[in-house]
Amino acid sequence: MYNVVAKLDAGSAKPATKHAVRPSNLKQNHARPTHVEEPALARLVRIQIVVVLLALGCATDSEVVPGHVVRDSAGIRIVENVHGAWSTGEAWQVMETPRLRIGIAEGDPERQLWGVVGARRLVDGRIVIANGGTHELRFYDEQGTFLSAVGREGEGPGEFRAMSRLDVMSADTLVVFDGTLRRMSVFAPNGEFVRSFPLPAIDERVFPRPRGGLFADGSVLAYTERGVEGAPGSGAVIREPGLFFRLDPHTGTAEVIGEFPIRGFYFHPRAGNVLIPFEPHPWPIAAGDVFHYGKAVAPEIGVYTMAGELRRIIRWRQESTPVDPADVESFLEQQLARIESEQARAAMSVELREAYALMPVHRSRPAYSDLRVDADGQLWVAQYEPPGREPQRWLIFDSEGRFLGPVDSPAGVTIYQIGRGFLLGRSVDELGVERVDLYDLIR
Repeated sequence: MYNVVAKLDAGSAKPATKHAVRPSNLKQNHARPTHVEEPALARLVRIQIVVVLLALGCATDSEVVPGHVVRDSAGIRIVENVHGAWSTGEAWQVMETPRLRIGIAEGDPERQLWGVVGARRLVDGRIVIANGGTHELRFYDEQGTFLSAVGREGEGPGEFRAMSRLDVMSADTLVVFDGTLRRMSVFAPNGEFVRSFPLPAIDERVFPRPRGGLFADGSVLAYTERGVEGAPGSGAVIREPGLFFRLDPHTGTAEVIGEFPIRGFYFHPRAGNVLIPFEPHPWPIAAGDVFHYGKAVAPEIGVYTMAGELRRIIRWRQESTPVDPADVESFLEQQLARIESEQARAAMSVELREAYALMPVHRSRPAYSDLRVDADGQLWVAQYEPPGREPQRWLIFDSEGRFLGPVDSPAGVTIYQIGRGFLLGRSVDELGVERVDLYDLIR
């Protein structure tokens, strides 16, 4: 059961003045009679709600309904979740075995996947996969039969250097981001190239990139950050706010949303920028005409307008998990395992261990690790779990911020799309074979 009994710090942003730039410029307690007996579960829920109301100061503008408490504070709607709204038999379920699997180890090249960065199921049932290894958008029918492919390596129209993300606009128009060329390419549902445009430089910042999907109007939620000028002092923790903006895929213009905290790093003179163990990773995700954002330091997420104004705060309770030395060692080993050369791994081990001995260590793990929004605008929050946990646990909130209940997704699957009745994602087996899997979602 997920209860709320504490007031938590809201994620904050620093709104910026809206402006459009071109690529070239750029929210009397009555005691029950003692002789009335009530069920133990009902009594527990009642006590929890009373505790929450006391914590909120018994404000007269609070709305109490079974499962959560809603109140307004300075125009911001705060949803304090007590427990899930789903009753027995209402919980959703993702089937354990995929209905469809695309990707093989040997055989037809068109069914071998390499460097997949995104996949989407279109309205007509076709599946399009951004296969970064071959710089292609590949199209498959409902049975997984290969239909066609567009794109190749290069810098010309419809070509790619490094496919990084795939999104779908209305009418199944495809948008692909190239991280090397720093441009967006737009394709028709049949794969025909339409246009491309660079991501603009804003406020003298660098590294513009899409981050949280698309708004209802088709604009892209993106962010940029300043590069670090010169070498920071040894032992410095680098945490600079990122600037969020909306990118119009039709005109290439950008509209600034505001500054929000982004993930930090620890600078070591020899190892360079080093990931801080269990560093909370702020996540933004667009949903209709709003976006969700949380700093992941507490079980709390803010809902913002497209202009960056905070309108709602969603809170729930979950126990924090402390970080101990064994956790840090495990984190270190995971980083080293990514280095293929044994000699390079041994050298980096010395530098990373020195850096980890000096850097500040978080006392607890992040509150969550990922955000997704399904086709009906419901928010999926991935609970933070150490690598290897099976399966992944998600907390589902409706469009008003009410907690519905938990859902487990298959282990090792990176979710690209949550549709009405299905879940589409990528998996990699023990031999490194990539697959795109379509699972039934029972609701």
